[in-house]
This record gives sequence, structure tokens and C-alpha cells, in this order.
Amino acid sequence: GRGTARADEDHRCDVLDCGWTESTGTLELEIEAYRFLHHMVRNLVGCLVYVGKGKHAPQWLAEVLQGRDRKAAAPTMPAAGLYLSEVRYEARWQLPGFARMMPFGMEP
Repeated sequence: GRGTARADEDHRCDVLDCGWTESTGTLELEIEAYRFLHHMVRNLVGCLVYVGKGKHAPQWLAEVLQGRDRKAAAPTMPAAGLYLSEVRYEARWQLPGFARMMPFGMEP
């Protein structure tokens, strides 16, 4: 079922790129990875907000990630405003490409 995993399953993901941009007074976080775990982005954003507000020093986030203890992290942020904008596959899969998607009202 949802939220269950084999004991030997790897629960780590490599973030390939992560960065903030500001657009019309809104902060946007773009994260690129080969895969995402359940609530992964929402948990990362919660931690980044805590660092940004000065509740923790930047090195705290590295400690949370290395410690692999969800209880040590900031609260999970709500899903409102979270969207998937792009999916890419390696050429070897021979799957069609998809145009980058933006939520209504956020087109550049």
C-alpha cells in the first residue's frame, strides 16, 4: 500500500539541481532529480523556509539530510502551489518529449 516499502529499499534520491527564482513577487523553487520520494519536495521546502527565516543556520539542512531522521526536520509544507512542470526521459526509452507546463496564470 501507499507509504510502505521493503526493508531493503533505498530511500535516497540525488537532487541534480535546485534553485530559487523570483517572479512578480513570488518565490519559485525548481528541483531536478531522477526521481522523487513521497513528500520529498514539500519536506525540503519546509527546511529551506526555516533556514530562510533564520530559525536554523544553513548547515542545519545538511545535518538533517545526513541524519536521515524526519523528526529532526521542519514541518512538511502544504501541497498548495506545488506542481510538476516537466518530465524528461532518456533517449534510450524512445518516449515522446513533453512541452514544459506551467499552471494557469503563471505563463511567462
